Amino acid sequence: MVGTARQRAPWTVRRSAVAAGTAESAAASDTATPSGLASPARAGAAAGPPTERSPGNPAGVVLGVLSIGPALLAAAWMTATVPLAALGAFRPIAVFALAAAVAAVVVPLGLSLIRSAAAKMSPPWWSVIAIVAVAAGFALFVGATHDQQILLRRDAGSYAQIGYWLAHHAGLNSPVPAAAFGASPGDLTFGSPAFYERGGELIPQFMTGWPTALAAAEWVAGWRGILLLPAVVGGGAILAVGGLAARLVGARWAPLAALLTALAWPVIRVCQTTYSEPLALMMLVSGIALLIDVVAAGSGAGGPAVLTDDRRRRIRRHAFAAGLVLAAGELVRLDFGVDIGLIIPVLGWMVLTRRPGVRAFVCGALVTGLLAVADGAFVTLPYLQTNASSVIPMIAVIALLTVSTAVAVQVLRRWTPAPRTADRLRRVPAIGAAAVVALGVGLAVRPYLWVDHSTTSPATRSFTADLQRRFGLPVDGTRGYAEQSLNWLSWYLGWPLLITALAGAAILTWRVLSRRDPRWLPPLVVFVGSAVETLMRPGITPDHPWADRRLVVEVIPGMILFAVWAAAAATRWTRSTLRASTSLRSTPRSAAGPVPGRSATGPVPGLGWAKATRAVVTAMVAALAVVAFVRPTVAATRPVAALRTELGELAAVRTVCDALRPDDSVVLLDSMWVPTLRAQCGLPVARLVGPSPAALARVTASIRAAGRTPVVAAAGANPLQAQGLAPVQVLNLVTQQDASELIARPVSTQPFRVEFWLVRP
Repeated sequence: MVGTARQRAPWTVRRSAVAAGTAESAAASDTATPSGLASPARAGAAAGPPTERSPGNPAGVVLGVLSIGPALLAAAWMTATVPLAALGAFRPIAVFALAAAVAAVVVPLGLSLIRSAAAKMSPPWWSVIAIVAVAAGFALFVGATHDQQILLRRDAGSYAQIGYWLAHHAGLNSPVPAAAFGASPGDLTFGSPAFYERGGELIPQFMTGWPTALAAAEWVAGWRGILLLPAVVGGGAILAVGGLAARLVGARWAPLAALLTALAWPVIRVCQTTYSEPLALMMLVSGIALLIDVVAAGSGAGGPAVLTDDRRRRIRRHAFAAGLVLAAGELVRLDFGVDIGLIIPVLGWMVLTRRPGVRAFVCGALVTGLLAVADGAFVTLPYLQTNASSVIPMIAVIALLTVSTAVAVQVLRRWTPAPRTADRLRRVPAIGAAAVVALGVGLAVRPYLWVDHSTTSPATRSFTADLQRRFGLPVDGTRGYAEQSLNWLSWYLGWPLLITALAGAAILTWRVLSRRDPRWLPPLVVFVGSAVETLMRPGITPDHPWADRRLVVEVIPGMILFAVWAAAAATRWTRSTLRASTSLRSTPRSAAGPVPGRSATGPVPGLGWAKATRAVVTAMVAALAVVAFVRPTVAATRPVAALRTELGELAAVRTVCDALRPDDSVVLLDSMWVPTLRAQCGLPVARLVGPSPAALARVTASIRAAGRTPVVAAAGANPLQAQGLAPVQVLNLVTQQDASELIARPVSTQPFRVEFWLVRP
């Protein structure tokens, strides 16, 4: 039997438990938790898998629900609301009623395996309370320090304005207000940052999922709701990280993973403003946790478990929810498709090893995935066209992964390797681990071997060159600084954590390829694959903290999980080694018989001291890891975490709107105020292309002929004075904005002036 097992390819598993082989069962049983306790899988091996009708572990149930419940609600919300926004039926009654109906179906599906997941996590109550405290503290802190980025200079203001527009209209698209500018206004454009002008309509930028949530927050609490929603969602993301760590690393180490994520400055920053990353992070981590529950529920010692019909039904329901949640991430971020594509090989492995739930997962993913395709094709198509250089390769990679995975599954099902080939295949785990190390080392030495010149956008080149002049750097606007991406990550997590994470990822790769811990396959593939892709090509304007957004969704949580697992494994190894050493020292005395003058059943001299020493040394190893991880993160976050930016913009917009009249038609000479005046002041707004005195005279005459009052405005006095006008200043706000660093970590904010000037010609 052992010989048969050796001749089998290491990734194939027969349905029969006997065919798994004794050696394989022993390897698969090596699943002790990092805390040193026997794993739930090992402890319950004799009794069989936990049933969903058993009482389970109450603390585990609470943690399980908190870690995936918010994402299930978010997936249900987007499944219901994105079609309503696309159809122009986005009204409170319809939105909340349909979302509640969908949630009533989706949430129970996602909780189908919650009791078995809770039994595997087996967290103590203090661990659950610690994770909840970290998440709540995070949400309260970022909510108290939120900013007011509502003007459209970068993506935060764009999302805020799109959400506000949707809250006050039945749909996303709107007709251009051409009639308000008369029959012959000249060369006007109605498009602006975050809004494209196509075929007489204004079409918002970005995918629709996050704006629908921001719109609902506006219904509930106005602008305060919009600005505080990222903090609430960020708290849900921290809970998701804690739940995923409890599943993979151990419940006693999960609070550390949640804490490190909550302390990372890029995570704090995106949750202080209206970026989409908090929701994307929650959807990815919770979706992976759901998929891990599916893999664990279908796994036994050395391969697939023997399952009852009821158990299979629960696995299929849970898998459907996992697919729904993961693919819903594409409704949040366009580049989420990379993460979805990396799941495809995992599904191929599940098919190959005959684990249940693959079809159900695909069905769930198709629901929200096709909805995302429809959103991109019919609602936000200009956004996809603008980003075609990223979208087309992403689609090609997904197609390639799908085809290659399908072919590989069919080939491997029919392939029985020769004995010599089987011997060579045993090297695959070591090769995989070495490849991970090589990738990490390659990213570390890349700055010394290659300089990135990938920037092609004229606006980005000009912006980068201006920053280079400010910092006294060589002026080269083509620099994208992608080769420095690992250094960016080290600013916020520290090199000790990154080195530990690399070691953890390499060891986990070896374990997964050796079939020792299949639960780690989904997060390993997604986090390693996405981290490498992101670090190789960040694809973002390289100033900080703006560029650090790219690290939030996949890179930071992945590195933290790998590092915490490695620290937990080192602690467990230390404890086991010391225990074995104590046992060896005590064995000869017991074997030689009782010592004269001492009871045979009495305590062994020095054994209590050895136990105390073991406990102290183990605690020191764990404490060393915690300090090495937490200290650099805190040092990077402390100077900037509580610094608020762009305060006063809400009041500034009210001031500007009060200075305008209902019959005004506003002609802007720059673009920053265009969508703000249109959405919040409720006025027709356009931007004059190629302004000149003659063009201004023509457009003002056309507006008057339409029966309205022309107003010419700009975000500064110079554009108006250059046209021979005498503008009046309506607004002069001095506030703070994020720093724009190129080669250093941000340690402060910088002043920013917001102005509004107008003239009534």
